[in-house]
Amino acid sequence: MEYLMKKIIVLFIALLLLIPACAETTTPAPEATSTAAPTSTPTLPDILPQSLYYLAADANDMQQIFRLERDGQTVKQITSEAGGVDNFDLSPADGRILYYAANTILITDANGENPQIVEADLLDASRPIWSPDGTKVAYKVEKVAVLYHLETGEKESLFVDAENEVSWFSSFSPDGSKIALRKYTTPSAPGGSVYVYDFTQQASIEFPQGKRCYNDAVRWASPDTLFCYGHNVAGGAMPGLFRMNALDGSVETLIFSETLPPFLMVDAPRQDAAGNLIYFYAEITDTAMLPPAVSVEFNLVHSAVDGVTDRVNLREEIFTHTYSTWTPNSEALLTEEDNQLLLVPVDPTLPIITIMDDTSNIEIYSLEWGP
Repeated sequence: MEYLMKKIIVLFIALLLLIPACAETTTPAPEATSTAAPTSTPTLPDILPQSLYYLAADANDMQQIFRLERDGQTVKQITSEAGGVDNFDLSPADGRILYYAANTILITDANGENPQIVEADLLDASRPIWSPDGTKVAYKVEKVAVLYHLETGEKESLFVDAENEVSWFSSFSPDGSKIALRKYTTPSAPGGSVYVYDFTQQASIEFPQGKRCYNDAVRWASPDTLFCYGHNVAGGAMPGLFRMNALDGSVETLIFSETLPPFLMVDAPRQDAAGNLIYFYAEITDTAMLPPAVSVEFNLVHSAVDGVTDRVNLREEIFTHTYSTWTPNSEALLTEEDNQLLLVPVDPTLPIITIMDDTSNIEIYSLEWGP
């Protein structure tokens, strides 16, 4: 108690000495300050309809999987494989990642975690792809076509290439009942022929080679039809747009010139619910203007189901892209222009948005939509 009384007396005396000093000073008192309440980092608005995965070099110059978030700015490195990642695919069902690295096919979650080995010690494997429902994985090991069932772990051999054949899978049909693939015989031009393997029939349907498309320029339009298209004149490939029947192997010519020039160039065709088409289109009448000598100047166009009737330009801009892919909602395309990745809305009243200022360090053909 005595100690407490002494403390009170000392404080009282100090207060008495402080009052005159405050009364005599003419210096304005400093403004009171307060500590602001912590604020959270503002959330950037979504630009992309879904996240975007792609391959790019990491700090060690090894190819890894990266993810661009919906805000169009935030980038996250997903894998850190010592030898890099060769290729990958995303499950349409849940966004899990299927990729090939170090002679191993693996499955991870959307963040590259919780790895599951599908098959290891592979000397030569093609890019593995997901079925639409996310229950199966298709890939090639040397000459054997494999269908891996995730629920049972069963590996089903679909077919085996002949000694002089090389094939690789392109994509599953929307209902998962078929799978498109490319096959060529050696020696041969690398473009190859388009095939469809029917899981129900356990057989492949070959499409005529007369107007074959270049590399992997095939896109499913429905469970039983797919587009074959191109804008190259090389290796036996001819530019144009063709609708292919996956049931009987017949081909319907939509855009093609029997007498050349003109060369009718088509890229990224998309069919809407009414059957109308949207695609990049160009006509070249001067052979000196063919690629790779000159970049093709495309218009984004809309037409009726036949690809010709009522064809109109959707936007006034000209595009000289090397690669394009549709957004999952079909409302825009991602296209690379002069090492920039652009989001191009179909609606001409909406502006074109630059998603990436520099794509020189990424594998542009690896773009995959995530969750």
